Formats: sequence, structure tokens, C-alpha cells
Amino acid sequence: SAAPESVRVDDFGTLLQRLEEALGLPPVSCAPASEIAGRFRAAVQGSGLRLGPWESHLDALYAELHAHFFGAALPEAFRDMPACTEGAPSPEVYEAHRQGTLGKRAAEVAAQVGRKLWEQGLAGELVPGPWRARRLYDRLRATPHLPEAVLPGVEAVYVDEVQDLTLLEAALLIEVTARRGASLLAAGDEGQTVRPTDFDWGAFADLVSACAEWRGPWPTV
Repeated sequence: SAAPESVRVDDFGTLLQRLEEALGLPPVSCAPASEIAGRFRAAVQGSGLRLGPWESHLDALYAELHAHFFGAALPEAFRDMPACTEGAPSPEVYEAHRQGTLGKRAAEVAAQVGRKLWEQGLAGELVPGPWRARRLYDRLRATPHLPEAVLPGVEAVYVDEVQDLTLLEAALLIEVTARRGASLLAAGDEGQTVRPTDFDWGAFADLVSACAEWRGPWPTV
């Protein structure tokens, strides 16, 4: 094929900002990761919940909630996870999904903490990536056509370090790319994540297929 006429490089946050503007959603200002960690600790320790096996492992609890409670809250059923009608699963759904990996008690406590944070309206502050992705994904699914301002004239999207996207963020990216009718190429190393995503290539491949089923055939370029 012919070489591209031009190449534009954006980070994922810039894409989210472009989508928010194009879809009429207010922009979101995200705090640094170190600041979010402090806010998370304060919110969890002030929740009144007994943390059980997570008591001395709040960083691991945050990673779990970021990747699997909020980060996997897809609007359609995926693998063994039922569809989430909102940006967080019910405790029962999450526990059933994660207790085989975490153990029953750890999954139960994580579900309680995640749900508490969601009900307190703290998801946008503490897990801004998944929260923004779900908000945008819902708006995009309710919009017949991708606004022209989003990736105009783009025929191929190349994603590096894809392992740093949660399932929800990846699903949004897949949807936007398909709506534009562009090819999607992804590269990364699941062993080198810098964000808590618990990325898995098998899950990503299944997600590409699932998104096509939810939306319909991938447009041809």
C-alpha cells in the first residue's frame, strides 16, 4: 500500500479530550498518580469498611479496582462478566467474576470498597481513566455517527504500549477506530505495564471480536 501522506502522534489522554469536546461532554482534569494514590488511601481508610486481607495492601487493592472493578465495567457481556448498566458492576457480579482469582473474602471486600467509592461519586477522581472511557463509550454508542472532528481522514491507527489500557479504555479505542473505518494495529508487552490494567493479549483479541459483534462488521477502508 502507499505510504501515508502524514502521521499525527497523540497520547491517549489527548484522544479522550478530543472525544469529550466533539461529543459535548465537559473536560476532565486528572490529578497526578501520586496524588490520586493519597486520595484513594484517605477515601478507603475513611470509609468505615473492614479491609480484611487488603488492610496492608492498599496499593494492590487500588490496582485491582482500577483494572477489574471499574476498568472492566463494559456495557455488554464479555467472557464471564455480565453487562454493566453503569460504570461499576454490582458487588455480586464482581465477586462471582473475581473470587476464583482473589479468593472469596478478598473479592467480597474489594467489591464493597469499589461500590462504596462509586456510590460516593469518587470514581471520576480516583479512577479517571476508566471513568472517562465509560462515559465516552456510552455517549458514543448513543451517537449515530462519529463526529468529523475525531480522527478526520485517518486510515490507520497504530497504538503503542497498548498494555497500559484497561478493557474499557481499549473497547473505546476499538469503537472509535471502527467508526472511522480505519485499520487498527496494536503493539505492547503485557509484562511492562505502568498503569494497573492486568492486560492480557488473549482478552484484547477477544475484545476486538466482541466489539464487532456489539456494533456490527468492521467497516472496510
